[in-house]
Amino acid sequence: MNASARPAKTALVTGGTSGIGRSIVSALAQRGYHVVALGRDKARGAAIEHEARGGPGRVQFVELDQSDLGAVRDFARTYAERAAPLNLLANVAGMTRPARKVTADGFEESFTVGYLSAVVLCSWLEPLLAKGDNARIINVGAAARTLLDTRLDLSDFDFSRKYSGFKTSLATVHAKAVMAQALAGRLADKDISVVCFNPGVIRSGLMRNQSLLLRAGYAAASFFMAPDSACGIHVATASDLRIKSGHLFDTPARTIPLAFDETYVNAVWNMTDARLRQPGFLA
Repeated sequence: MNASARPAKTALVTGGTSGIGRSIVSALAQRGYHVVALGRDKARGAAIEHEARGGPGRVQFVELDQSDLGAVRDFARTYAERAAPLNLLANVAGMTRPARKVTADGFEESFTVGYLSAVVLCSWLEPLLAKGDNARIINVGAAARTLLDTRLDLSDFDFSRKYSGFKTSLATVHAKAVMAQALAGRLADKDISVVCFNPGVIRSGLMRNQSLLLRAGYAAASFFMAPDSACGIHVATASDLRIKSGHLFDTPARTIPLAFDETYVNAVWNMTDARLRQPGFLA
């Protein structure tokens, strides 16, 4: 089979219509991937589909509210029924709120969008990734100096005490780093690489739910921010990540092994499983 006749590699990117996710979607499409971009903004979704037309790859926007874990499960279950290989799952979606908000499922919203929904997607899509050539899961993180020193309070998994939107957002990306370490070990025998990455200082929609004053300040500062996540694009498109599975990419050239205490990793994973399995969100 010649190169032009080979099936396109496939990727699924959450938060794919703005900021970090959009930069990864565009980079993958330019490299010939068939990319499914998940998001809530139909207009932005149509725009990224249009941008990819006529290029080497294809972008398909799917509207999905990742604060609704039932909807995330239903999407993932339906997608998994295709039984086609998946080469990349990029868990990028995230948000922050100034005040605590609880979803219909009873979880704090930003933790649901950023972390719990990613766990649900991984659970259902793992069989497709196991069929993909050089398959990988990449989780957005933060700078090593903050990401690796954070710890979740397992006695307050719903962030009901002294709520801080910023601290909850940091806890969310930290949880995705813990998830990357846990899955790297569990999926090694299936040849699925799992890493997280520091996106860098990049324009994004993370502040869209903040006050007008904070949004204005962020808009002014965004002129000095990068339009694309070089580190995110690197881990999405690198030829092989297998020897770096279980690492944090702090920059495209600098990686740090994720080495959280195994007792802590297992406690976080068991707590997550207990909260998601009983309602039927996991495969």
